[in-house]
Amino acid sequence: MLEKQVLIDYLKQGMSTRDIAKISGEGKSNIGYWINKYGINNYMKYQKPNYKDEKYFNKIDTKEKAYILGFMLGDGHIDSLGKSFSLSVALNDKIILDFMNEELGCNVRIDTTYNKKQKKYPNATINIGNNQLVRDIKKLFGGRLKRDRRLPIIPKHLERYMVLGFFDAEGCVTWGFRKDRNRLWHKISFTSHLKMLEGIQKILLKQDIPSSIKPKSDSDCYVLEFANKNRVSMFLDYIYPNDNFIILERKYKNAQALRLELGEFGET
Repeated sequence: MLEKQVLIDYLKQGMSTRDIAKISGEGKSNIGYWINKYGINNYMKYQKPNYKDEKYFNKIDTKEKAYILGFMLGDGHIDSLGKSFSLSVALNDKIILDFMNEELGCNVRIDTTYNKKQKKYPNATINIGNNQLVRDIKKLFGGRLKRDRRLPIIPKHLERYMVLGFFDAEGCVTWGFRKDRNRLWHKISFTSHLKMLEGIQKILLKQDIPSSIKPKSDSDCYVLEFANKNRVSMFLDYIYPNDNFIILERKYKNAQALRLELGEFGET
């Protein structure tokens, strides 16, 4: 028996009952039975993706590939059978998946369901079921589960794009103005699993940006952070050296606003 969500993921990729039977080892008629049993026939209407390059992740040699890899490391999911990769974002961040679609040729699905009680909110999703693509993604990740993943070694000149992708997935710039002290406060943070944060930390140390990693309370996650003005400025200069490669504009605009404030206040 296949779990409902596993079947849905396969159907979203445009797979037929025959395709699913080959991957899962289940009989074709049995697949059809569970599709009807779960009431998920409507997912069979999706068109099969037309992937542009099945060996896209075989070698990370462009800034686009490095960025997508970084984002996938943060938010991507590999199914329990290791045959499918999926990634969902809030509808407001659909621009990231549109960018991935342009590069990969994977279809972007939109779900406008809103159910606060069930914690379901409007989102956009991509699903990749191509064997070659998923196999290369797994190899780069170093593990199916997030807690087992680590940042892969890629060309040094592309590391900042991987960090940017990971930052857009798991990072945050927070800042504000303290009226009682007439000064700014600011912080860069990443929330993820330990191995991946240690990889980010090593890359940032190459840029003379030290950071700390601490366990997140009541969670199996950790937080990498730093708040020193010079370190924050150096980090923003590292991931945003110019306007030539910006994918998630809302984070970029927030960072630019902080840069302007730091320049105005000249804070130490």
